[in-house]
Amino acid sequence: MPSPQTQRFDKVGHRISNELVTDPATVVQACAWRDLAVHYAAPTNARSAAA
Repeated sequence: MPSPQTQRFDKVGHRISNELVTDPATVVQACAWRDLAVHYAAPTNARSAAA
């Protein structure tokens, strides 16, 4: 199972820190969020065609 990182950004969007997450419950939840985002994502060519 992958270990996701928590990334923090400043107000203009620059990454200011990374934190490796190893808590199993947090990793499972992050993977579920990732899977949900991929499920609802539109293909790149569909986005550019709509623009």
